[in-house]
Amino acid sequence: MPEGSSWFWRVCSAGCVGLGLAAWSLGGTAAGADSAVASAVPAPAAAAGYMTPTFGPAVTMGRNWRDFNFFGMHGMGGRQNGDGSVSIPGTEEAAICSAWQDNSKRNKWAGIAFGGGGYFEATFSFTGANTALLKAWPAWWAIDIENMSQNAVTALTQWPGQPSGYGNWIEPDFFEYNHRKTNEYGVQIHNWYGRFPHPDDVAAISNWSSGIRVPADFDWSKPHQYGFLWVPATASTRGYAQMYLDRVAVGPVVSWQQYNPLVTPPPPKVGSSAVSVMDTRHLALILSTGPENPVTVYAVSVWQASTANNLTQ
Repeated sequence: MPEGSSWFWRVCSAGCVGLGLAAWSLGGTAAGADSAVASAVPAPAAAAGYMTPTFGPAVTMGRNWRDFNFFGMHGMGGRQNGDGSVSIPGTEEAAICSAWQDNSKRNKWAGIAFGGGGYFEATFSFTGANTALLKAWPAWWAIDIENMSQNAVTALTQWPGQPSGYGNWIEPDFFEYNHRKTNEYGVQIHNWYGRFPHPDDVAAISNWSSGIRVPADFDWSKPHQYGFLWVPATASTRGYAQMYLDRVAVGPVVSWQQYNPLVTPPPPKVGSSAVSVMDTRHLALILSTGPENPVTVYAVSVWQASTANNLTQ
């Protein structure tokens, strides 16, 4: 996610409004959702058959969220507030994640990563929206844990049939306030592929430069819901993804064919094999910012068909 490419890739190459305040203050669980909102399935989730809340909505540091510590990073990312929200001041590591590096665990990580599709929604606000001095910016995004936990191309991300070390991995960006404009934000799905430290990038959603426009009276300092719908492909149906702002669809629909490991790189930019590798991976959720734009996170929820394809450890 950063300027011109991705905060994730910059780090890697260097080292390799429907929910109420009452719901925000509920206690969280690492793998399941609070029963208080089990019946409040968002329309985008329900339309895709994602009726089961599998995560959130509470954002609880030390339980279902941790300070970001992948790629050798360490330090405070988020601070729990008395009302149940979490502040991300943008100092130190400046990010929180649903998974964390733990070398004692299988594949060196702990927490939860989500597979098999779902509707992912974060409710947050931030200040300093008029700044023109952004170095790192508010962002709500994800990376497949298969890649992030290793910080290298391994058997988990190796592109079959390609030379050893040639990888294929995914980074959906649900929200990036990186356009230095107060009336829009960026969205993207990066299908990274190639060798460290210079992979090529398939930008399947073409809103990176123009951004998602918001209404003239939009207030970034007020809570808003930013959502991502992911429906995997099958042998007979195309997969697709759609972004949402306050549960209203924004930006283009991106679609793809069922993942075929025998397809040779590079994947075409839109509509065929690009992005399809996401259907085989598991997304770790991330919220981050810089010191110019402190973020307050009130809720993060995931709705899925079931937990069957998630990884929890």
